[in-house]
Amino acid sequence: SSGINAEYGVCILLGQVFLGVVAYICFKEKTLGVITFSMGDTGVLGIIAIISVALCVYFTYPIMFYIPIEAMLPFFLDLLSTFLSPYSIHFWLRTTFVLVTCFLAIVIPHVDLFIALIGAFACTALALIFPPIAYLLLFKPTRWEKAFCYFIPDASKTRNPGT
Repeated sequence: SSGINAEYGVCILLGQVFLGVVAYICFKEKTLGVITFSMGDTGVLGIIAIISVALCVYFTYPIMFYIPIEAMLPFFLDLLSTFLSPYSIHFWLRTTFVLVTCFLAIVIPHVDLFIALIGAFACTALALIFPPIAYLLLFKPTRWEKAFCYFIPDASKTRNPGT
């Protein structure tokens, strides 16, 4: 399964690179951040591009919820299995996720700025907060190291976690 996902990812990457190169060759310095904006919505190519992006989002957006749905599905199966079948629970949970995110995208003004804010918080947590927590959980440093090694720049040379 992971081999198929990797091959699929490589195909998508190559397709995106090809599209970007062709778009830059066609539009040169006038290329906008999203290639469909550069095409405009009056020409046949622009309309085809907009329709294909809409279809792609329509068919793949529910798939993007695979990880959160799989994480929450056992809870909802225990809660609702007497009333609904597992397939119905899975379907309604995924449908609820899609409808809630679409509702938020409609209601929040300037949703692009909101998404950037969420991304900034997530990247900060991934880059600055989670690595020290993982280090503390994995290597169980002594009290001295907890107190001083992270605040004194040269103190990190006193302990090598690989040994």
